[in-house]
Amino acid sequence: MPKSRGRAGAKRQRKPLSRPRAVGSVGPVLGDSADLLHAAVKGHMTASGGLPNGPGYRTGGTAVVVAAGQPKTAGSVRSLPDRGLITGGSLGATSFNCDQLSDTTPQSLGVTYWFDTATSGEPYKVSIRLAGKWLGRTEPHDGPHEPDGDKRTSFETIRTVDGIVPGTGRTAITTRMQGLADGEWEITASATDNRHGSPTAPPPDPPVHGAVLTTKARTSFSPVVNVRAPGARLGAWPTLVMSGAAVALMTQWFLSTKTGIPSLPILVLSLIACLIGLIGAKVYYLVTHRAERPPILTAGMCLQGFVIGAIATVLIASAVAGIPVGAVLDATAPGLLFGMGIGRLGCFFGGCCVGRPSSSRWALWSSDRAIGTRRIPVQLIESSMSIAIGITAFIAVAGASPGPGGAVFLAAVAANTIGRQLLFPLRSLPRATAHGRPVTLLVSAIVLTAAVALVVL
Repeated sequence: MPKSRGRAGAKRQRKPLSRPRAVGSVGPVLGDSADLLHAAVKGHMTASGGLPNGPGYRTGGTAVVVAAGQPKTAGSVRSLPDRGLITGGSLGATSFNCDQLSDTTPQSLGVTYWFDTATSGEPYKVSIRLAGKWLGRTEPHDGPHEPDGDKRTSFETIRTVDGIVPGTGRTAITTRMQGLADGEWEITASATDNRHGSPTAPPPDPPVHGAVLTTKARTSFSPVVNVRAPGARLGAWPTLVMSGAAVALMTQWFLSTKTGIPSLPILVLSLIACLIGLIGAKVYYLVTHRAERPPILTAGMCLQGFVIGAIATVLIASAVAGIPVGAVLDATAPGLLFGMGIGRLGCFFGGCCVGRPSSSRWALWSSDRAIGTRRIPVQLIESSMSIAIGITAFIAVAGASPGPGGAVFLAAVAANTIGRQLLFPLRSLPRATAHGRPVTLLVSAIVLTAAVALVVL
């Protein structure tokens, strides 16, 4: 027999031996799932160590490469399609380490699902299936190991988010559950998207694609859980707003002494105006968020309401005290704008007044306490604008520019109003008004032109 034919026969005999595969290996048996397994392994590695583990937020869990509700076998992995796969998935929960509030009611659970957005394409929808099981109390308990009252010991919910912008990178979706039994919970999560489906198609119920993630978390004090999320700092808004108010008062005191108006009465008047402004901020928020019906005590506050309440108080009190109203307003304008600029930093770090999600290079990662992603930094733009206008007004007042009292104040407020109106469309929730913005822009432009003319001429 020729030597070449012998080698060929040996190859044919050995070839079948290479066909059988070990269970779970990636080859012809799982040929159409290789990409799925690769993405799932990436998600597992991210879940175990790829998240920032800052204070008040803990991560953990394991990615299990099976469809939701299916057995963990090689067959179930083999049947998974790669459409709608969420890559880089990981799961975390809100935590708040404070012994005084550990048992304070009400308690709730905050869960954050992290994933990597698609790199290109049109905005799409993501659906996240969350399920939880109560594990019991963690602290010593004298009574029976049972939940209090009629609180739930399990939950299952689907959170659907529209308008996920491709190219925004790492994104976090935070979901909060109320009415749960206090204590330790085990949470599982899986997610899908409809990048390959119809934009108007309903989400799968429940989602069955992607890796299943698990983590354990403990319930925390609800008012804290409701405002905590990756990218949202607890106490950032009140801290920076109060810092802005302090800067505003110091600036007003300096300008009042320089322009010759009584500084001590103005300082007392302004302190009262700040307190009334806080009430105005709360009322403004409640009026503009009537549809949400927020609780009065825990409802937010709006900077616009603070400005309206404080300025109205200054106007009335100055007139009653016999102090020149125009001079007081001019001395107040620069500090007011400095305070607004610092307060907007609180909005950025606190998670309110956020910009639209964007994949542009100058977009910054921030959160609205529900969705953390790269956004247009409208709060920082408005902060810079307010401070720049404040510096201009400060130079005008400190330089004793000619003009009637109150002209600098009107020019500064009108300029700031124009800038705010131009920024509104860049917000995640722009104002829904048919003619309000054009009318406001026109009136502000007229006031600004007239006020500048009075100061300059």
